[in-house]
Amino acid sequence: MVIIKKITGLFVVFLLLFSCNSFAQNNSNINFFVGGGMGFPVPQLDYSGYADSYNFGGGVAGGLSFKILPRFSFRTTVSYHRLRFDEEQFMRTAEIQNSGFSVDGGAEKLFGLMGDFKYALRSDTHAIRPYLFGGYGAYRITEIGIYFPENEPSFVGSEYHYWAQTLKGGIGIGIGQFNNVDFFGEISISASFPESGESILYVPLTVGVIL
Repeated sequence: MVIIKKITGLFVVFLLLFSCNSFAQNNSNINFFVGGGMGFPVPQLDYSGYADSYNFGGGVAGGLSFKILPRFSFRTTVSYHRLRFDEEQFMRTAEIQNSGFSVDGGAEKLFGLMGDFKYALRSDTHAIRPYLFGGYGAYRITEIGIYFPENEPSFVGSEYHYWAQTLKGGIGIGIGQFNNVDFFGEISISASFPESGESILYVPLTVGVIL
């Protein structure tokens, strides 16, 4: 059942991306973009447990860009990232590294819905175009619990979901003039603020294509 749900979800995402691309190709001021990359949790001065518990992970993102002015655009982005649980660091923090136990499971998934404004530092006539961007949205964050395989029966952690308002900003670079296909790379920082609990700082690195 879980596999069927995942296949269905991927099929829906594929149809959505295909529809967005087809729509963008029929509008000169609208572009479709898609990419992928890695993300890193950021330690905070008053709270380091988040970065101590998770490693870098991978992710994908895609959306539409609407040109408002020659150098201003508005973008809508859907993204998904998954951070790997750092078992060794968790055991050191919990002071159980020499207890004979091992830890398995654990991960964090971030599903984001964002809107941002993009400002190009150079016009479209240049092949290399750096830009700035910043915006607001929300992340649906899923924390997958850990378990100890040595337990009989072993405890399997449940999933905990919550939404967090998110601010995001960063810099990027676009490389164009390749037969209507542009390439881009960008780095940003996302700050998510759940209704309860500590804030989350996260740095995604993304590369992709603009159609």
